[in-house]
Amino acid sequence: MAQLDTSPIRFLVAVAFLFLTPTFGCAGGGAAIESIPPQDIAVLETLRVPLRVNDGNPSLGWGFVAPELPGFERTASISGNGTGGQFQWSPLASHVGTHEIEIQLLNGDSVVHSRNLVVTVRPASDAAPIFISPGAGRTYDLERDRCVKFDVEVRDEDTPNVTIRTRGTLPEGAVLTSTGSKQAEFEWCPEPDQVAATERWTIGLEADDMSHEPTALNFVIVLRSGTKEGCPGAAPTIDVLAPHEGARVDNRGGYLIEARVGDDMGLRDAPLLYYSTAMPDDPTKPDITEFEQLPFSDDDDDGSYRARVPNLGLEEGEDQEVFFLVSATDNDDPTGTLCDHRIDSPLVTFIALGGSSAGGLGTCETCTSSSDCDSGLCATAATGARCIPRCDGGESCAEGSCGSRTSVEGGISQGCGPVGAVCDGTGGGSGSCTDDGYEENDSISGAAASVPSFSDGQICANDDDFYRIAASTGTDVTVTVDGFIHSEGDLDVQLLSRTGTILASSAGVTNSESVSYCVPSADEVFARVSGFLGDENSYSMRVSTAPGTCCLDDTGEDDDTRA
Repeated sequence: MAQLDTSPIRFLVAVAFLFLTPTFGCAGGGAAIESIPPQDIAVLETLRVPLRVNDGNPSLGWGFVAPELPGFERTASISGNGTGGQFQWSPLASHVGTHEIEIQLLNGDSVVHSRNLVVTVRPASDAAPIFISPGAGRTYDLERDRCVKFDVEVRDEDTPNVTIRTRGTLPEGAVLTSTGSKQAEFEWCPEPDQVAATERWTIGLEADDMSHEPTALNFVIVLRSGTKEGCPGAAPTIDVLAPHEGARVDNRGGYLIEARVGDDMGLRDAPLLYYSTAMPDDPTKPDITEFEQLPFSDDDDDGSYRARVPNLGLEEGEDQEVFFLVSATDNDDPTGTLCDHRIDSPLVTFIALGGSSAGGLGTCETCTSSSDCDSGLCATAATGARCIPRCDGGESCAEGSCGSRTSVEGGISQGCGPVGAVCDGTGGGSGSCTDDGYEENDSISGAAASVPSFSDGQICANDDDFYRIAASTGTDVTVTVDGFIHSEGDLDVQLLSRTGTILASSAGVTNSESVSYCVPSADEVFARVSGFLGDENSYSMRVSTAPGTCCLDDTGEDDDTRA
């Protein structure tokens, strides 16, 4: 039989959890909380208890005295006024047991009336894996360390062993190694051709407990190296809209950052938010490799972007300095990164205010807790968790379909999804995409033989297509991918050597991509067609080979100067 936990955190916690409305004169009278029936809830579920008041007064407020449980202050809240309210709690695994919580109706600091709420917390009976690390991404300075390393860890409340694996194709030379029942390690030392091809590399990860749909995570690696001088075009422009320097910002599912970013030739990648709670050693030149990194999301077609610094776990009355900047890179060089322009905004400091943030976030807003969302469901997604509507089956979803969705707490709830279908109008990699007839051509070793042209190609999420092209010495190989609408799914094309070295790349923002390469000696090269950040689209491809038409340097190179 469960033992009742009656050891409360009294004065300090009671004060920390006061949610008061203004009190005018002597209020209270005969106001009394109606009896509250015992509650039963499982770990990873959210308990919502309505609080009803007889002879209530709107000038009264609410508070509670909490049991001594780790993390209770981050998972429980109370709201409303003296005519009615709500107590909310999303218990953790360490909260299993029976607990007594004193619910208080307050007039200022005085308790007008109180009732005891008894809650029995059961272990989670159906939990999915959740990524604890590595987060959304990180920036690496290759001039200091030429290799990229990060640890991966997941949590699963009811499964002892979880498989951590990659989604899609890893960069050539990258490895993911299991280091424990719920841990892994990623390591990659980018080659010069990879650094030159693109600044950002998305590593698709997934955690599978064999009982639920695998939980996906996109980790964005940003490679920073030296820039080339004298490149044509203009750098992006950044205007930080909010918060301004020194602003005091309330916690609303985290702390909203808004910016407007523009470029004369357009952006391919969304801007990045870098933030830290530690003051940089040099605020004029902050080391962003020490910052947390998040992608912005489009707010509108006018170049506005939004991102949210996650809830910092501050209690009511606490505050914390937060330092952030916005970074944007344009796509002036669709063949690589050498002539792309990157700009960082000046560092901005704001004051993050503590306190509960229960509710307030609408459908598709980014979230870090289900209690942040009006719907009570913050669902995991590879590109970041979003608030989605709950549902009860049938035709209750305006977008997507009703089904089992994994919350950021690891619980399973009925919700509209997947997130991509609800928020982006895509299938979100849900299996609705039908591959073309050239499969399985998902790697260099499994590449399909190329033909001069075809128009029935299909890229599904995180499923690249490879084609083998034979060429004699001095052959100019050109591959063109078109027949798709860029706004419906961004496709890119590369030419690779048989060892995976990038020979040529095209990653533009139009409805066509084309690459060319002069083959120095008879060999096979490989065309790789991929969807940017898991995009899906159909496509056509043309391959032309022109033997002996390109100029090859002699064996005396490089002898281009007197020196």
